[in-house]
Amino acid sequence: MGKVLLADKAWPYGSAGVDSSALSGDVLSELSVLLDNEFINPDGKVKHTTGVAVVKNGKLVMEQYAGGLTSNAAVKGFSMSKSLVNALGGVLYDKGGLDRDVPLAFDEWTGSDKTSITFRHLAHMSSGLKYTERAIGNDNDQGLLLYGKQQPFDFMTEKSLIATPGELYNYSSGDNLLAARALQNLMGGMADSYRVIREDLFHKIDVTTALIERSGDGYMLAPESLMLSVRDWARFGWLYSNRGRWGDDQVLSEEWMDYSLTPAESNGSYGAFLWLNTGQWFFEDLPEDTIAFVGALERYVIIIPSLNVVVVRVGFSHDRDTVDINAFVKSIVDVLSEVVPLGAE
Repeated sequence: MGKVLLADKAWPYGSAGVDSSALSGDVLSELSVLLDNEFINPDGKVKHTTGVAVVKNGKLVMEQYAGGLTSNAAVKGFSMSKSLVNALGGVLYDKGGLDRDVPLAFDEWTGSDKTSITFRHLAHMSSGLKYTERAIGNDNDQGLLLYGKQQPFDFMTEKSLIATPGELYNYSSGDNLLAARALQNLMGGMADSYRVIREDLFHKIDVTTALIERSGDGYMLAPESLMLSVRDWARFGWLYSNRGRWGDDQVLSEEWMDYSLTPAESNGSYGAFLWLNTGQWFFEDLPEDTIAFVGALERYVIIIPSLNVVVVRVGFSHDRDTVDINAFVKSIVDVLSEVVPLGAE
């Protein structure tokens, strides 16, 4: 049975929606202009922004949509979806069901040189497997994995090992897919895994729109297939802004959050299936504690725990030069800088 949110209860715990009561008239006006501008296509180019949501101090203070998108319509995350594998790993770890450093028990790897690969290696994109994150052209492993193979897991397990696991960073949807398969096995297969996802994750954070595509072999296409409404993407981001806490419930433990947000040895700007802003390398004008879910077509969930801000931006932006997410979020942060939590001096 699906979870039903109370219509008179504010986001994120209910479906009442936007609450801009903490914003002054000037802040509200400035923020409205920023969002309006994000939906304007540059001359001769197509930005095609379809949805933006802004969260400050636990309130959904503004949202805007275009192109037929609504607040309750599920939006495909593409690589933002990889964050789901982090969250599911946390759920299982906190139950004692996942050891991040035990080699994965895939039957297909028995007797091979791949038996030392662990969840940690996959989460840090350092499995050492030969893989190219490219959708078209030569060596288009990503395109084959997600669109060209009925059984993508078999495609990945057959990849050769070309580096010692843990040493070489190589952004790989294949690593994420393997990690999702390992977690799904630990959860007891497809049917039980969806129950765990629903009851132990999404319903606990009041997400009601989740859809997950699966491949022909019955496993989650976790690297890109999670679909949530913009409001629910914001909820998912708010969970990480609060270090895994939702109201009175610690959905993901502090220990898991520490692990997730610790930079990988092979890439200081990557955690466990999460982008980090270590050294402000990724977003030069945003704080170092910024966390990001990043997907194709310029889809983002930007999480700034130190400022209690989450910004979701989705669209169909084929020209990356049309979207400057660093500048857009920085402008929002600047406008919201004078907004303080209720009860604060």
